[in-house]
Amino acid sequence: TSSSLSIQKVAENLKQACIEAKAVGLAAQQCGVDASMVYLQTTTSRQSDGFVMMNPRIVERSPEVETKVWNEHCLVLPPSLELTVLRDAWIVVEFETPTTSLCKQIKLTGELARACQHEMDHDRGILILDHVSMAELEQQQQQHMMECFNKESTKSSEREKKRCNNPNAPPSRNPKYWLTSLRANSFYSFIHFLTQQS
Repeated sequence: TSSSLSIQKVAENLKQACIEAKAVGLAAQQCGVDASMVYLQTTTSRQSDGFVMMNPRIVERSPEVETKVWNEHCLVLPPSLELTVLRDAWIVVEFETPTTSLCKQIKLTGELARACQHEMDHDRGILILDHVSMAELEQQQQQHMMECFNKESTKSSEREKKRCNNPNAPPSRNPKYWLTSLRANSFYSFIHFLTQQS
């Protein structure tokens, strides 16, 4: 039917997007598709070894004492943002396949278990930001600002050296301008706003 063909097309597009992004997993919600669908890449070759899960749900998970700590990034957030997240060490996921709609179960461990939980969070509108405290977000913001300023300072030093060797070059920019520009970063400005409200 046309419906099943559409589902298969979405699944294929999700797979390709994940491979191009060199990600371990990707949720349909991240691609603007309002569907409960997750793709997981099962090998490190980033080629075509992976599978799509429709309507995934965790039916069994590891004991709480086996919870693992992960440092995670997210494709929908700034690449420099890395947050500490707690995840189940292993999970059993029940899902439907996009081609046959048959119900299957799979046990995932390690990186795949982490990635699956991350993508299923997206499915529910949850980001890694929701797993951490405002204090950690504030720390990340300050770290990000310092890294950006250090990079800009290094570039400034290089420009200054070139300017000194060229008397006709325009004067270098005021460092205060860099800070003003960096603070305009929408994401980290928003985090700063939130922490000020807490």
